[in-house]
Parts: sequence; C-alpha cells; structure tokens
Amino acid sequence: MKLKLAKIATSSKTITLIVTLIFIIILGYFGGFLYKNIYQTITQSQEIIVMRAEVSPYAINIEKFNDILTAIDKKSTATNTPAWQEMRNPFGFTSINRPTTGGID
Repeated sequence: MKLKLAKIATSSKTITLIVTLIFIIILGYFGGFLYKNIYQTITQSQEIIVMRAEVSPYAINIEKFNDILTAIDKKSTATNTPAWQEMRNPFGFTSINRPTTGGID
C-alpha cells in the first residue's frame, strides 16, 4: 500500500506569497509588542508626571499631623472614668424617698 500525499505547488509565486505572509504576520506581532511594551509605558509615565503635579501642590507638615493624631487618641481614650455609684441621680428618685402611693410595685 502506497501512501498518496497531496502535491504542494512549489512555484516561485507561491513561495514568495507564503514568505510575504509570514513576514507580515511577524511584523504585526513585532509592532504589537512595541506598542504594548514601549509606547504605552512612555504614555503612562507622562500621565503620572502630569498627575503628580495635580494631586498635591502643598507640602504636608508631618509633625503637626502626628501631633493632631496623638491629641485625638488622648481625647478618645479617657483614663479616669467617673464613679457612677457616687453620682447624684438626676431624676431624684432613690430607694429611700420612693413614692408609694398610686403606683404599681
């Protein structure tokens, strides 16, 4: 049994066409690589430079900022809590002078 293979036309026009198509495909991939890895990187770095100037035109005083944070922490964490048992009842009812008439016990 003989295996029959299809004949491939190997004329010079066909070979030139195939080589040209391969070259165009390689050129397209190379152009895409350059666009993605070089051109977009340069564009993004230029945008970062422009945005850096817009974001914070004022210098921040870090020492004042830290002082404010410590003052807020001191204010929010009370060290001496009041003795609630020694506080006077604002409603005036204590167990000693509790009214006994007309109420439900």
